[in-house]
Amino acid sequence: MATELGMRPTLLAGSFEGDEPLEAATGPLALARVRRLVPSPGFTGVFSFRLATRAIAEVRACDLAHVSVSRELGPVWVILVLTVLRRPWVAQTHGMLTARSSKFHRSIDLFLRPLLRRSGGIIALTEQEAESVRGWLGEGGPCITVLGNPVAAAPARVPDDVRGVNHRREVIWIARLHRRKRVSTFAAAAARAGELGRTEAWTVVGPDEGDEAFLRRQVALNKNLSYEGSIPGGAVAARLDRANVFVLTSEAEPWGNVLALALSLRMPVVVPESAALARTIEEYGAGLVFADGDHAALAHQVSKILDDETLRSRLSVGAGNLSEQVLGRERQLATLRSIYKSVVDRTPF
Repeated sequence: MATELGMRPTLLAGSFEGDEPLEAATGPLALARVRRLVPSPGFTGVFSFRLATRAIAEVRACDLAHVSVSRELGPVWVILVLTVLRRPWVAQTHGMLTARSSKFHRSIDLFLRPLLRRSGGIIALTEQEAESVRGWLGEGGPCITVLGNPVAAAPARVPDDVRGVNHRREVIWIARLHRRKRVSTFAAAAARAGELGRTEAWTVVGPDEGDEAFLRRQVALNKNLSYEGSIPGGAVAARLDRANVFVLTSEAEPWGNVLALALSLRMPVVVPESAALARTIEEYGAGLVFADGDHAALAHQVSKILDDETLRSRLSVGAGNLSEQVLGRERQLATLRSIYKSVVDRTPF
């Protein structure tokens, strides 16, 4: 998007061995191998000395930096360099900054919080996240702008009369098989639907992160439930579009890239109350909401959508409106242009 705004961006990124990006970035890409420098939960202790050195040179030459922030050593190092060299920068938290609050994470906050207070601005995914970040920052923090992640270009829609696997209606779940994603709720809802004599297919797609063994046991018990394994990121949109309803079951999902993609496909969605986009989805009439972990309520909401063509059509229109008005590319570009200009204009060189 920076290129579309007339800028010449350089992307600094790290990757583990075998996990390099498949697609080339737009503009110069500085990619370095990272390793765990400090034993820590998640990716907090990941670092690259090569990238750290490159960051100093890039910060010296830049007019503005846009930093994706969690509590990882790499981004924290870049923020420290920006602060020392007094360059303008904005932070984007991507729902990661306030998601964890262990003693370990709080100890890092003692150092990170004062740095973020000195940023030119912060970009949050949702109003819910913005409220959390304001509370985390305390008094005197920078302006926080709500701007969701951009959605990749969606493929042409599959006609309604051929959507679904072999013309069978399908409910789809796409995510990592991590406990926080709660595929167990989806599996239980599929079992409930089967008990009620329903015939739609309930399909799980995604890489294993601990729950595959559980899921395969459920697949063996429920003929309407299946697991397709992992698929490439570039194939997700097309796979979504073969189904009729997308289901999110994650615990307190701060965003949901697949959810946003489903909405861009004008696809009715069902999400738990704790999802950050739940309120927005209800406001736009883009889907239905269920109580977290309530598999019977999930099965009921799905059946309402599948059985009511009028409701399904109305939710499809709402999903398209939400995607265009909240996630649309033109809004993304206009908001970023405004943020960047404001930060640069307020920073003395």
